[in-house]
Amino acid sequence: MAKSRVLDTLIPTLDELSKIFDTPLNIIETGTIRRSEPEYAVGDGHSTKWIARWIAKNGGTFYSVDLETATAYEFLAAKELLKYVKLVKSSSIAFLEKIDFDVHLAYLDSANDPVLTKAEFLAVLPHMATGGRIIVDDYVPDSREKMKGNLLHPYLVAYKFKFEIKGVQCIIYL
Repeated sequence: MAKSRVLDTLIPTLDELSKIFDTPLNIIETGTIRRSEPEYAVGDGHSTKWIARWIAKNGGTFYSVDLETATAYEFLAAKELLKYVKLVKSSSIAFLEKIDFDVHLAYLDSANDPVLTKAEFLAVLPHMATGGRIIVDDYVPDSREKMKGNLLHPYLVAYKFKFEIKGVQCIIYL
């Protein structure tokens, strides 16, 4: 299921953004690969692998931020993708508040925590390039299981952000 979400939402968004911007894309992902066993390949941050593959073909800069990066490091090295990802061992908020470049795509996929998701959104928003996108994974407003959108959704509606929900992903247009 997650592979399909990546191929149906994330990769087409990257392809679209590469046509919009004249420069290589700057991509940030919060949350990274935490489990490398095959049964976890469709979840647990494996979007990192797909973004790295996209960067390998198209160029750009890709930061994947998480409190724990050892598994991602080993997994990406084994797949020969490590050189396409800058793994950052940090809290997402601390990293997002310190960036000094325009972000073309932010992929928010940290913990299943609505407070953290909204805080990540607010932290990356000032750094987003006009025309960029923010994608929030596991976005099911008012869900008790996938809670990332529970606080962000009312905010997006109240402030009239343009967004669409595709499956369990929300694409926010900036």
